[in-house]
Amino acid sequence: MKPADPATIYNERIKSSVILCNAVAVGVSLVAFREALQGLYVFLVFVPPMLALHGLGHYLLGRLRKEP
Repeated sequence: MKPADPATIYNERIKSSVILCNAVAVGVSLVAFREALQGLYVFLVFVPPMLALHGLGHYLLGRLRKEP
């Protein structure tokens, strides 16, 4: 079995982290939209972390190494 290229391993770890960040962001958004029925303040508490996690996913995708 041929050992994996370090860049490939790095990219796969980044992709896994992005999937995790987006899954958590979706979970937070589901809570935010459910709780939005109780008031705008609760909605505003949940939206910034959701957007931050989504933005973190975009940042991590930008750090993928180019494959030859």
